[in-house]
Amino acid sequence: MIDQTISHYKILEKLGEGGMGIVYKAHDTKLDRFVALKFLPQYVSSDTKEKERFFQEARAAAALNHPNVAVIHEISEYEGRFYLAMECIEGQTLKKIVEHGERFSNKKVLEIAIQICEGLAAAHEKSIVHRDIKSDNIMVTPKGLVKIMDFGLAKVKNSTNLTKIGSTLGTAAYMSPEQARGEEVDNRSDIFSLGVVIYELFAGKLPFRGEHQAALMYSLVNEDPQPLAQFNENVSPEIERIISKTLAKDVEDRYQSVDDLLADLRRERKNIEYAKADYIKMSSSASQLKSIQLKKNLRRYYITGSILIVLSVVAAYVLIFKQEGAVNSIAVLPFTTTSTESSAEILSDGITEGIINNLASLPSLTVKSRNSVFRYAGKDIDVQEVGKKLNVKAVILGRIIQNGDNYSISVELVDASNERHLWGAQYTKRASDINTLQGELSRDISEQLQVKLTGEEKKRLTKNNTENSEAYTLYIKGSFYLNKRTFDGLKKGIEYFEQAVIKDPKYALAYTGIGDGYALLVDNYYIRAEEGYPKAKQAVLKALAIDNDLAEAHASLANVLSSYERKWDEAKEEYKKAIELNPNYSTAHHWYALILCNQKFFEEAMREILRAQELDPLSMRINQNVGFIFYNERYYDKCIEQQIKTIEIDSTFPGPHALMGDAFFMKKQYDKALHAYQDEIRLTGDRTSIFYIACVYAVTGRKKEALKLYNELKEISRHSYIPTSFFAYMQLYLGNDDEAILLLQKAVDEKDPIVTSLLTEPKLDPLRSDPRFNELLKKVNLIQ
Repeated sequence: MIDQTISHYKILEKLGEGGMGIVYKAHDTKLDRFVALKFLPQYVSSDTKEKERFFQEARAAAALNHPNVAVIHEISEYEGRFYLAMECIEGQTLKKIVEHGERFSNKKVLEIAIQICEGLAAAHEKSIVHRDIKSDNIMVTPKGLVKIMDFGLAKVKNSTNLTKIGSTLGTAAYMSPEQARGEEVDNRSDIFSLGVVIYELFAGKLPFRGEHQAALMYSLVNEDPQPLAQFNENVSPEIERIISKTLAKDVEDRYQSVDDLLADLRRERKNIEYAKADYIKMSSSASQLKSIQLKKNLRRYYITGSILIVLSVVAAYVLIFKQEGAVNSIAVLPFTTTSTESSAEILSDGITEGIINNLASLPSLTVKSRNSVFRYAGKDIDVQEVGKKLNVKAVILGRIIQNGDNYSISVELVDASNERHLWGAQYTKRASDINTLQGELSRDISEQLQVKLTGEEKKRLTKNNTENSEAYTLYIKGSFYLNKRTFDGLKKGIEYFEQAVIKDPKYALAYTGIGDGYALLVDNYYIRAEEGYPKAKQAVLKALAIDNDLAEAHASLANVLSSYERKWDEAKEEYKKAIELNPNYSTAHHWYALILCNQKFFEEAMREILRAQELDPLSMRINQNVGFIFYNERYYDKCIEQQIKTIEIDSTFPGPHALMGDAFFMKKQYDKALHAYQDEIRLTGDRTSIFYIACVYAVTGRKKEALKLYNELKEISRHSYIPTSFFAYMQLYLGNDDEAILLLQKAVDEKDPIVTSLLTEPKLDPLRSDPRFNELLKKVNLIQ
C-alpha cells in the first residue's frame, strides 16, 4: 500500500503490525500533517457484532482529548476495511527502549508512570477501559512526553456485549488475572497492566514469565513477582509497596482508581531528590557480573564498621532533630469518595469527624478542628498550602470506595512541608463493621506518630461509642445534617440521633447530638429558649449518665447552664472538664471564652479564644468572636480589623459584617455601619436583621423609617420567632428608655440567649445608670 492515496491520506511507510491490524505512516494532504493510519483486520468489517463493537469503542476513544493520549482524528472505511487516522508520534515505544538494554533512573520511571496515569485517568473518567496497556503501546517522544496509543481495544464499561474479553486479546504478559481468566474487567484491570509496565521499567524484565502461553497464564493468576530490589538495588520500599499494590491478584486489594495510584507516585517522585542519570546501560556480560559480585564481597568486610558509623550519625540526628521535626500537629482532611451517592459523602464525613475527635483527645498532639479542615472538602488539595494555612506539620488523607457491602479505605500520613509520604495503609470493612474503623485508624495513626499514651488515653483513643453499626450510620447522618445549621438540617439531624439511640440506648454521643441540635435551634433563633434548652439538657444529662468522660457532653451541658440557667460557675467547671478530657476540642475553648467575656474576664477570654483559633484557624465563628471580645472591651478598631481578616477567609459568611456594623455604630460612623448591616442582610436573605438598620435610622434623624422597620419586624414576629431583645434595642435608640427596659425584662424572663451579654454589650451603655438595669444584671447572675 506504500505510495497509495486513501481518501486524503498518502501512505508513506509501514510502521508496524499486530493482532489488531497494520499501521502506516501517511501524509494528510488536506491539513499537511503526518498521521498514523491503522487498518483493522478484515473480520471487523465482515462481522456485524465486531463492526458494531469497533464503532462504539472507536467513537469513545476519539472523544478523548488529553496530552498523554494519542489523538484519533478520523474513523473511516476503505475497500471494506475500517481504519483509524491517528496522531503520528515521533519517538520510541517503552518496549524498544527496554529491549535495547536501556534503563531509566527511578525518578524518570516515576515521571513516565505519572504521565501514563494522567492519560488513563482521563479515559477512566469517561468510562473507557484500555484493556491493552503494555510497553509496546506507550510512546516516549524526544522531549519526554508520554503517549498512550491504541485505544482501539478500549471498551465502554457496561456496554452491551462488551463486558467480557477472550484470552486472545491483549498481550498475555500484561494481562490482569481476571483478564487472563476471561472474566469481566474494569479500570482496575488497566491498573494491573500498568503495574506490569512500571515493574518492567524498574527491573528491565517482566514480572510474570512462562515458556508457553499456559505457563504464563498460570504465573499471572497464581505467582507473585520477584522483589524489584533483586534487579534494581536503588528501589525504595515505598516503590516496592506501590508496585505490589498495583499487581495484587484480587482486584479489591489493588488500587481502586488511577487517581489513588497517581497520588502515591507523585509523592514518591518528590522523595527522590536526585536522579543519578536518565539512563543506565544494562549489560549481562560476565565481567560486569564479576565486578558486581566482587563489590558485594568487599562490602561484607566493611559493612559492620559502616553500620556503626551510620548508627552514630542517626543517633546524633535523632538527638538534634527529633524535637524540631517531630509531628506534633496534624490536620485530618475530609476523606474523599468515588461515589456520587449522598450516603457515601455522609459516611466519609462521619469517619473524618470521628478520627478528628478521637485524635483530639491526645494532649501531646494538636489536631485541627472539623470547621477548618472541612473547608477543603471537594477541593483539589495542595498539601503544602494546607500545612501553611492550618499551621500543621502533617496531614492525613483518606479515600473510601464502596463495593457492594464492603468498604475499601485507604489512608496516608503526609509531611506538610514537602508532601513526603510518611505512612499509608489500606483497610477493608464490611458495612456491619464500619463503626470500628475510626478507633482502629486513630490507634494506627497515633502509633505512626509515636505518641506516648497513658492507659486512659489509649482507652479514649480507641473506644467505639457504639457497637451497633446501624446506630453508628444513623449518628453520622445526624452529624452531617446538624452541621448544615439550617432549620431543616437541625431538625433532620435530631431525628437521626433519636433513631440512633433507639437502635442503641447506650449511645452517649448520639444523646449529645440531640442536645446540641435543640441548643442550636435556640442559638440560631429558630425556636424559643424554653422550647429547646430543657430538651437539650435532658439529652445531655442522659449522655453523661452513660459516659461521664465525654468531652462533647460536658461542653454541651455548660452551654445550657450558662445560656439558659445563668449558672456561670457551674458552666465554667463543665468547660474545664471538657477541655481536660479533650484539650483539642476547639468548641469548648470557644464557648468558654464567650462566657468569660460576658463576665468581663477579657484577658482569660482572649487566651481561650486564641487557643480555639489555633485549633480551628479557619472557623468563621471563632475568628468573628475574637473580634467580639475586642468589641466588648470597646476596642472597636481592633474589632473592625479582625472582622476584615475574617471576611477574607469567607466573604459570604454574614456574621462578621453585622459585628463590624456594630463597631462602626459605636464609633458613630453610621454610613459605614449601615453598609455593613446591609451586607449582612444581603448575605442571609433574612429580614429579621433589619433591627440593625432601624437603630441606625433612629440615631440619624430617620425615625419614621425606623418605626416602619420596627412595625415590619413586629409583623414578622407573628409567624416567626424574633428575640425580644431586638425590639429592646430599637426602642432604646428611638429614645424610649422605659420601653427598652420593659422589653429587656421580658427577654430575661424568656431566657433570651442574647441577654447573657447584658454586662458587657456596648449598645446598652445608655441604660447602665438606670437602677432597673442593675436589677436585670442581678437577675441573670452577672452581678451580686
